[in-house]
Amino acid sequence: MTTLSTNTLSLGSSPSFVQDVLARLRVRAAGLKAYDKTYHELSRMTARDLADIGLSVGMIDDVALQAAEMARTTARNAA
Repeated sequence: MTTLSTNTLSLGSSPSFVQDVLARLRVRAAGLKAYDKTYHELSRMTARDLADIGLSVGMIDDVALQAAEMARTTARNAA
């Protein structure tokens, strides 16, 4: 009688693990997209245009980071 035994190491290959990884990637991608879009749009504005909306050049990164956080929160809640 022959017995065939295979031992495999499963490092979280369950569907829930894969779904979790994909969900995290979607959240991260949403944040990166929002950051890039906001940063580039504000970077194109003149100092005067920024002042008209209550911002300064030094605030662009902070505003982009806030936009990214809002996008990540929205993406998490949608999942």
